[in-house]
Amino acid sequence: SSYTLLPKSIACNGEVEAIFSLATTPNILTNPTDIVLVLDCSASMLGEPFAAMKAGVNTFLDILDEATDDSQNGQIGSGSRVGIVRFAQNASEASSLQTSVADLKQTVADLTISGGTNHEAAFTLASQMLECCGNNQKVIVMFTDGKSSAGGSAIPITTAAKAAGVLIYCIVLEGIYG
Repeated sequence: SSYTLLPKSIACNGEVEAIFSLATTPNILTNPTDIVLVLDCSASMLGEPFAAMKAGVNTFLDILDEATDDSQNGQIGSGSRVGIVRFAQNASEASSLQTSVADLKQTVADLTISGGTNHEAAFTLASQMLECCGNNQKVIVMFTDGKSSAGGSAIPITTAAKAAGVLIYCIVLEGIYG
């Protein structure tokens, strides 16, 4: 997968072209997948990174919508589901695993900025959300600026998740400290 934001910076109220592509592994058409999007809502994401994250997530959902059933009908198909974890100082489940693209996009639209960055709490909650699921492949996709300021190390949680077969992807956005 790739995401390109051109140019690197823009003026206030400016526009930017975003290119987002997705090559899925596993193949979500033949192997239903539960995906937890883990979204950084900390203060360091304020401004362009937060807006770019929201736009990128919406594009990701549109791609999944079309890729899973060959139409953009507002539903993620082929047995796949998406959930959302929002995190800052703490993590919370913003949306349970579901298939409604409109509901997921509304959840993204309602996100607000607050506090520090706790990757440990975010990965812990995302992993817990995937424990309940049946035989679907499990994937965590984190959108963050990559700067922890709260909690402990996320390494033990991500190591355990990967050992349990969870695929983890991180999309790093530049924040005000990047």
